[in-house]
Amino acid sequence: MSYTWGSATTKDDIRPIQIHNQALFVRRNLFEFLQTTHGKVDLHLIDAICINQLDHERAQVQHMAKIYRRSTEVIAWLGEPSDDIINSIRALASSNRSTGPSVWMTAQLSGYRYLSHHRSPSMKKEEGGGD
Repeated sequence: MSYTWGSATTKDDIRPIQIHNQALFVRRNLFEFLQTTHGKVDLHLIDAICINQLDHERAQVQHMAKIYRRSTEVIAWLGEPSDDIINSIRALASSNRSTGPSVWMTAQLSGYRYLSHHRSPSMKKEEGGGD
């Protein structure tokens, strides 16, 4: 599972979860993803949980490319989209693959922009924008 990164800038950016009866603090965007799974017992490799974040030599991080290459499915989590964005992404998904942006409808172009140019809320704050 891949999700938007960034630094926690406020207390609100950090949320507690429980793993084997131990508290672990994760960023809000990862917490929101975990909430969307509604407690399903799926196997997810989530780097913030599975990779030793204190490994200064980055030995485990160096294996990430191999892990993603061997994955049968990768989930890219950009945050909870609005209903308008969901409709735009559906329009994009249903578009004719042989056409390009020059013939896309507004909704399809909006879905493409969201998926390819999305900024996480923390990045927007760092750039001076809002949520």
